[in-house]
This record gives sequence, C-alpha cells and structure tokens, in this order.
Amino acid sequence: MNGTEILYLMTFGIIIFIISSIWFYFYNKKQYEKTSYYKITQVPYWIMLHDLGRKGEYSIFKILKDYELTGAKFLFNLYIPTYNNKTTEIDVVMICSNGIFVFESKNYIGWIFGTETQKKWTQTLHVGYGFSKKEHFFNPIMQNEYHIKYLNKILDGKYPFYSIIVFSDKCEMKSITRKQKSEAQLIYRYELVKAIKNTMLYATSTISNESIDEIYNRLYPYSQVDESVKFQHISNLKFK
Repeated sequence: MNGTEILYLMTFGIIIFIISSIWFYFYNKKQYEKTSYYKITQVPYWIMLHDLGRKGEYSIFKILKDYELTGAKFLFNLYIPTYNNKTTEIDVVMICSNGIFVFESKNYIGWIFGTETQKKWTQTLHVGYGFSKKEHFFNPIMQNEYHIKYLNKILDGKYPFYSIIVFSDKCEMKSITRKQKSEAQLIYRYELVKAIKNTMLYATSTISNESIDEIYNRLYPYSQVDESVKFQHISNLKFK
C-alpha cells in the first residue's frame, strides 16, 4: 500500500468519524428532548452536557427514568420558599407509590471529607505535581434535611420522604463519619438503582396514583419560577 492509498484511508476514516459523531450527537439530542427532564427544565442539550450540575441531575433521572413506566413522576430544580422571602433549591424529586425521594446531586471529582454534624464539608482536588486545592461546600445531609423540612410544610406532612445524596462515581468519599443521626443515604451514582430498590422494599406507606398526581401538580409551579426568583436565590447564597 503506497502513501496515497494510506492518506486516502486516513481521510476516509476521519470523515466517517466526524459523520458518526454528528449523527450520535443529534440522535442523543432528539432523545433528550423527549424526556421529562428537558420538558420541565427547558435546558438545551448542549448546555446540559457542559454544566456539571445539570449533567449530574440528568444522570440521576436517566438512571431512574424507567420508574415513569410504573407511574412515578419527576421534578427538577424546585425553588421552595423557606422564610424571609428566601428559597432553597432541590435538584431532583421522584414521586412514586412508595413515597417522595429527594435527591441532592453532587457531581464532584476529587476526595470528599466530612462528618454528619459538620456544617461544611471539604473537596480536595489534585492539581498536579503533588499539589492540591481544597473547596468547601455545605453539608449535603443537612442540606437535604432542610429541603425536606420545607417540602413537608407545603405537603402538610402527609407523605413519607427519603433523602438520598448522590455523589459522582468520579469522586471518592475518603472520610465520611456517620453516627446514624440522620436516615439520609449517602451513595455513589452507580449505587442508585440498588438504593432505590432497597428503600422501596422496606417502605411501609403507599401513595395512590391520584395522590401522586396531586403532589406533582402542587409542586410543579416551584419548578417553573421566573428568573427574578432564581437571581434572588443566588444572591442569598452569596451572603450566607
């Protein structure tokens, strides 16, 4: 095989790769736009792919979306009122016959350190050449308890809640101390299906299809707030 033939094959291979990549992108985009996640959030596919937070939320939904076939309903990015005109943002909620699952998504990398009672946890990132940097974030167990507290108020304390904090498979929980004070589940994303199945297995309450619809309709407006509410929420976070 001479140089011209090799160049031809390489060029042909590159063209096929580009065409395949474009086809897969638009195919996945089309599938994405059929999902509940897109219909509720209206986040464009390209933005979701390049936003770690959004991608983490969508990954949770994608793993669990088959529960929609059995009557479950999902909501995303709910801005729930708390006090003094403040809000708390909930990443993902799944309403099903076994209860209301409230997910806090942490699509992080690096090492994670924290205890159940510390207000701030630590993310350690390796930046090369033996160096690392530390970032701090609010205790996700406390954060989700706060979410559930105010969701419970909206729903008049009628339904069972399950708190699940989902970390990316790309991070490592190095030292997380639990004293069983909270019933929150702290898991990696790959453990999500097992965690849900186990929780449902031991759930003692049943929510009717009518009640699922009622809960969904009651909470849906909190996922459709205007930009001023989102802006105020971010502003409040900056001054915490």
